[in-house]
Amino acid sequence: MKKYVKETILAVFSHLPSTFKLYVYRFFGAKIGKNVYLGFGSYFLMGAGNIKHLDIGDGCHIERNVVISGLSAFSAGRSVRICRDTKIMGDAEFILGDNSFISMNNFIDVRSKVLIGKYVEIAPHCILLTHGEYLSDKFAIKNIKPLIINDYVWVCAGSILQPGVTINTESIVAAGAVVTSDVPPHSFVAGVPAKIINSVDEIIKNNRSV
Repeated sequence: MKKYVKETILAVFSHLPSTFKLYVYRFFGAKIGKNVYLGFGSYFLMGAGNIKHLDIGDGCHIERNVVISGLSAFSAGRSVRICRDTKIMGDAEFILGDNSFISMNNFIDVRSKVLIGKYVEIAPHCILLTHGEYLSDKFAIKNIKPLIINDYVWVCAGSILQPGVTINTESIVAAGAVVTSDVPPHSFVAGVPAKIINSVDEIIKNNRSV
């Protein structure tokens, strides 16, 4: 019964105007900048007592039906955009740098810390993982590791990033790639598992010569 009441209250609250929702978060101690928008059906449900660790920079735009739930801390820099139907869920810390863009229908697992730098673009239908578990009556496998995406990275549509990987500066992850190990700076990776195909510098040079 308590769960039903909680879900009903949350559903009603999430559909209230952005201005009112942001006022409530500020009232409970969240740090929210100017010109922030929280869309229809979107909400933050922080872990117990962690509302004061909700920090949103100026000009952040969160579209409709975005769910950010259970986190110990959430920080989004200036001019960030998170598009509709994205889910960011877990019990650890999530940090998103200035001017980064998360497109629609993404799932970000925050069982361990997720750090995304500035000017990062994550295309639709990506899955970012910080944990994997297999449990049976014979054995258990647990893999819980942080995920890091450094500045100026482009993660293309349908990519999967596995726990513990670091995508280094100015790299590109091709559509549908499954990244299981660290990506060096300025690299273009593709495939399952993802492998280095070319350097981003070479791709830029070839495009300029067209």
